[in-house]
Amino acid sequence: MSQDQNRALAQARFETLHRELNAGVPAGRIALRKGYEFAIEETAREAFEAFCFRYLEMRTEFDFFLKTMANKKALLDVGSLFGIFAMVFTRRPGTAALAVEPSPLALPVLRRNLALNPDLNVRVVDVAASDTEGHTPMAFEWAHVVARPKGARSPGEQIVSIRSRRIDDFIGEAQFKPDLVKIDVEGYETQVLRGMTDLLDQNGPDIHLELHGQFLRNLGSSVEEVIEFLIQRGYKLFDMAGEPIPMTPEVFNLLRQLGFFHIFASKDPAASKLWS
Repeated sequence: MSQDQNRALAQARFETLHRELNAGVPAGRIALRKGYEFAIEETAREAFEAFCFRYLEMRTEFDFFLKTMANKKALLDVGSLFGIFAMVFTRRPGTAALAVEPSPLALPVLRRNLALNPDLNVRVVDVAASDTEGHTPMAFEWAHVVARPKGARSPGEQIVSIRSRRIDDFIGEAQFKPDLVKIDVEGYETQVLRGMTDLLDQNGPDIHLELHGQFLRNLGSSVEEVIEFLIQRGYKLFDMAGEPIPMTPEVFNLLRQLGFFHIFASKDPAASKLWS
């Protein structure tokens, strides 16, 4: 059986599991996994389903997140979009999250999802996380906004100016000390990390990071720069199976070729106990 056939079978199996889990769930709600049922804005349903069965890599990422969040109390969700990670994180008592989202298209859906689930302790920060204070030119890609520091890349592309802030600044103002960070910022990873050096050096939270190789290159950075930035700060890197990522030239070459991929970074020498 080919790789494509195996993927199709796995996707069909996960879709069946999802349909069975949601068989008795009322309209306007979704069960993501057992014990994680939420009321949602209907326009967010397909995006939430991406982490259930529509995209296998995203399902794997989500399952690994659920494992690694188990003993964490405060999540910084950078690039929250419609809030799925902040919502599952704060389903547990005694937890809190900051949902950082700059997109004018995503923010109303995010806020509606949180309003529908008032028991969740999530605060929204409507800025673009960056390494400078000011405004960042950004373009729409679906509900996301993507940095365009040099302006539009094609005729007719709409550019919006989004307020940008350093994470170190606004978490200080919010008196928020995350022990887990999730970053999904469509190629703006380097700027986001540079704006949170105090947090990384002083608190060393675990990090879930989605890396976009081509987007990084478009913005003058690279996968290597992001990884070296984390390693220099004492982080060890793991894939979504919980295996250490060896930093060899062969691995870097492979990572460059991927459109996007996920890593988990931790300074905790016992981190692997979370999923072993």
